Amino acid sequence: MNLSSFISKKSLQQGAGVVFDQGLYSLTNFLTGVLLARSLAKEEYGIYVLALSLIISIMGVQRAVITVPYTVYRQKHKQEDLNSYTGSVFVHQIILLIVAIVFSMLFSQYFFLKEGLPNNTLLILVAFALAATGVLLRDFVRSYLLAQLSVRQSVIMGVSVNIIQLLILATLYIKDLLTVHNAFLIIGGCSILPSLYFFLNNSQIRIKATQILNDFSNNLKLGKWILGSTIISTLSSQSYPWLLAFFADKSSVAVLGVTLSLANIFGPLLQGINSYVFPKMTHARSEGTPYGVIRIMKKAVILLSLIFGFWIICGALFGNHLLTLIYSSKYAGYGSVLIIVIFNSYISGVTGPLGYATASLERADINFKSLIGGFIVTIIVGVFLIYKFGLYGAVIGMILSNLTNCILQWFSVMILLKRTKKKMEFAS
Repeated sequence: MNLSSFISKKSLQQGAGVVFDQGLYSLTNFLTGVLLARSLAKEEYGIYVLALSLIISIMGVQRAVITVPYTVYRQKHKQEDLNSYTGSVFVHQIILLIVAIVFSMLFSQYFFLKEGLPNNTLLILVAFALAATGVLLRDFVRSYLLAQLSVRQSVIMGVSVNIIQLLILATLYIKDLLTVHNAFLIIGGCSILPSLYFFLNNSQIRIKATQILNDFSNNLKLGKWILGSTIISTLSSQSYPWLLAFFADKSSVAVLGVTLSLANIFGPLLQGINSYVFPKMTHARSEGTPYGVIRIMKKAVILLSLIFGFWIICGALFGNHLLTLIYSSKYAGYGSVLIIVIFNSYISGVTGPLGYATASLERADINFKSLIGGFIVTIIVGVFLIYKFGLYGAVIGMILSNLTNCILQWFSVMILLKRTKKKMEFAS
């Protein structure tokens, strides 16, 4: 596969659709954060950041045991079996949503009520549970559509959900009515019904009760490593806001939240590339050798490096001005934090294709073992840095953890490729 085939007309059209879809989704998340950061006190916005951290953590579990195994294994099923397999996966998703609702209610009860924000207890519980359900269901359906390369349907769903959500939030902001809990109500409410519609309209599911547990067991054969990686990754990366809240304060969490959000402004492109590259890798893997997967991985890493190189330069020149312009003067003076966080986002970005490559090759254990290395850096170095240096210690710790993970994954993939080449030469 050469560069021209990687960016062929069909691939370019599909890739552009994925990037647009992810771009609109991420732009909506970004603007939601901007509106809330401008509307709320730092401590309140810090709680919003922690809430998103919890949703992201649950989403990682969802991708590990449901969507990633489905993307990999759907190629092995004929149409009749695929309908039953899809039905089983949908049941798995419903069960996960129930678990997510319980966790989100416990979280909102503890943090929101402890801080004494709104007074309506039931509204608080329902709002965050609804947001978690909507975000997780939307991610599931989007992954399902992209797994079968139904990019057009994914784009239509994204437009219908995100534009409506953003318009409602912007209206509340203009009227000075935007709060944490009504933002959660809107995020969840705008996602659930469209997601269900697009899933049911684009799938032919058959639910066989006897197959549900068996399909979950098969998914877990691959997903157990991804789940382990998700747990380690969550403890390693998502722990930083929580550690910062414990050792410092929620104002520092708010600063970390806005710098992460701005640093990931190219996240739509990054995630769009990864969302498109992963199914392409699984199709390339069907050729029987890892070479197609590795070539796609390398081209994705080069492309992402060029994009983030440009962003790092812009952050160094205009970072503080951008923070003040976008998030208000409450966040002035944190330009140096932004630069560090952008570099951290770059490391995370180029690590993505490495993890997808190992998943495509059904060697998700490589990702897990590499993340263990990053997690060790977090618990030994990261905690110490946060305790001693607060916000700056947190962002430096994040870089060291992600860099360790990236280096270990790269060397592991190269070793895997070398061993495979030797086996092929011996067999011939």
